[in-house]
Amino acid sequence: MTVVVQSILAILIVAALIVAVRQIKTIQSRRLRAKLDARVAFIERYVFPASLRHKLRARFPDMDDAKLDLIFAGLRQWFILLARNPRQNFGMPSVAVDTAWHEFILFTRGYEAFCQQAFGRFLHHAPNEGNADEAQSALARTYAQGPTRIAAAGAGAMMGAAAAAPMISSGLFGLDRVLGLSTGSTEFTSAELDALMRRGTKDQQSASSNAGCGGGFSAGCVGVTLGGSKADGANDGGGDSGGGGDGGGSGCGGGCGSS
Repeated sequence: MTVVVQSILAILIVAALIVAVRQIKTIQSRRLRAKLDARVAFIERYVFPASLRHKLRARFPDMDDAKLDLIFAGLRQWFILLARNPRQNFGMPSVAVDTAWHEFILFTRGYEAFCQQAFGRFLHHAPNEGNADEAQSALARTYAQGPTRIAAAGAGAMMGAAAAAPMISSGLFGLDRVLGLSTGSTEFTSAELDALMRRGTKDQQSASSNAGCGGGFSAGCVGVTLGGSKADGANDGGGDSGGGGDGGGSGCGGGCGSS
């Protein structure tokens, strides 16, 4: 066998390996996308416990059903954001939605079952001990995900049906104001939102060129005195009422990976 023939065979083998690797990556990508689509579909049709509405009514006695529906729509959107982007950390800038999330966790068995279907693991609501710069980056990533669409507010939002006007992730930044909550820490000026968009877009571009991820699957509230989150394979245990909650904290932690 001549040197030329050997070189040609080597080139063909390398080319075949490259094609095989690309095919494997394509198959893996399709499988991951199908898995994430299934999780999002589950969240979209999920029916929140009726007793969770009662809990929120007690926490926000001045809100009517329409405003409570907005909170449920925001909570659903938040969960979809996390399910769609398991390798990114996000900040949630809404006291109302964070409160709903916290109350939902107290239904420990129901919440655990929800998390397994929605994320493939348990999503904790825990304090974020990260620095202020990461907190702002997490908020920016949430705002930059503005086009994310979900079932909108209205009676269907809590019951799992899609309504006419979808909420987007960037809408969470003005939700507390719409609800009449004067939180201060979750009120953003146009200049602040513009800055978040620029930073979020930059982070997205950076993430697209980096396949790695530092940290575990996480999410939560940043920039306000709220709880955060951390996902792992642990069970929270307990019954459907009480237990399994968190002690608050500042900001939200992050996580990486999809199961």
